[in-house]
Amino acid sequence: MEANVPVPQQSLTITVEVNMAAAKELKAELTKITGGSYSFTEFIVRCAAQALTEFKVVNSSLIDGQVLEHDTVNIGVAIALPRGFSVPVIKDVQRKSLHAIRHDILTLAKKVHEGKLLPDETSGGTFSVANLGMFGVDQITLNVHSPESAILGICRIVNRQVVIDDAVMIQPMMNLCLSFDPQLIDSTVAAKFMSRVRELLEQPLMLLA
Repeated sequence: MEANVPVPQQSLTITVEVNMAAAKELKAELTKITGGSYSFTEFIVRCAAQALTEFKVVNSSLIDGQVLEHDTVNIGVAIALPRGFSVPVIKDVQRKSLHAIRHDILTLAKKVHEGKLLPDETSGGTFSVANLGMFGVDQITLNVHSPESAILGICRIVNRQVVIDDAVMIQPMMNLCLSFDPQLIDSTVAAKFMSRVRELLEQPLMLLA
C-alpha cells in the first residue's frame, strides 16, 4: 500500500479466521429491505469501531514518545486506484450505523475516483482498513500509517469445511490480518482485539442494537 507518511520500522501481524455465514445472511437481508447494495467492508468497519472503543490502545498514536489514546474512532478506508490506494477517513465511526457508514464509504469512494477529495477527508485517521479480498488475497502484512498504531487487512471469502457441533459443514470463511506497531500494542492485546472483531462479525445482529 502506498503512503506519503512515515511508517514504523517494524510491525507484527496477527491473523484470525472468521465464519462469515451470519454476516452474509444479514447483508442479503439488508440489501433486500433497503434496496441498497451493502458490502462486507462496512460490516467490518462497524465491528472494528466497536472493538476500538473497547481496546483503546489499538486506537492510539505515539506522539513525541507519548501514547495518546483517542476518544473518537476515525477509520481510513483504502480505496483501490489503478496505481496504489487512496485512504479517505470516516470520522466518528463509533457513533454511526451501518447505513451511515455505507453512505460515507460510497460518497468518499466517488470523490476518490473523481479526484475531488478535500484535505480534511484524508487526515485525522486513528486506524485503517484495507479490503484486498477482490484480489484473491488470503494473507497480508500491511504498512502501518504513522502515527496510527494498526491497520486491518481484509482477505477473500472462501468456502471451506469446518466443524460445527461435531458436524462437518461448508462455510464462507475469511481471514482478517491485523498489522500493528509493537511499540504501542502488546501482542496479547492485539489478539484480544481481533477475537472481539471476530465475535462481532460472527454475531452481526449485535451491530444493529
